[in-house]
Amino acid sequence: RDLAVELFSTSPEGTFSQTSNFSESTDRVWIAVGNSEASFYYKDTRADLAVLRAGGPVSEGIKPAEAELTMIHGPTTQLAISSEPRTFPTDTASPPIIAERRDMYGNPTLVGDLDIALLSDTPSGVFDSDPLGSFDGATTSATIVDGKAAVALHYSDSQAGTPIVTVSAPGLSSASQKELVVQGQNLK
Repeated sequence: RDLAVELFSTSPEGTFSQTSNFSESTDRVWIAVGNSEASFYYKDTRADLAVLRAGGPVSEGIKPAEAELTMIHGPTTQLAISSEPRTFPTDTASPPIIAERRDMYGNPTLVGDLDIALLSDTPSGVFDSDPLGSFDGATTSATIVDGKAAVALHYSDSQAGTPIVTVSAPGLSSASQKELVVQGQNLK
């Protein structure tokens, strides 16, 4: 009779299929009588190391085989602000606001320099790459450099309120986040 071989992955997003178009996922393949192998396909949405295992309790004593796969990110499709919303006083630099590039599954991407535009919905809001910078309005873009997934930015506003900061780049989904700018120098 045919032999069932169970399929396992250490990645919770990993999927096995017997077809390359993944029309149907599976958790096992069958080795037909008279054959010594079976084929399957694997895909994952997580850029990380996945350990695949074929074998298991229903494999009638066959020792499980393991293979490590390093899944890499896909092309950049979107921007994200990965830091929490910031609260800071007027006329001071915010804590770092982290702008990140990601693939369609949310994995950080690392390839090539990427220039991003920095926008605020208030005319009094300004950016700088340095928390001790001039915040004179000259910084309207930043570059995520090759090999890095993110860049740190600082924001300042002379008006108290809840400005929305946005990072964008041509051809990518932009990201926005509401910050909280409070009047005065002391946060309590």
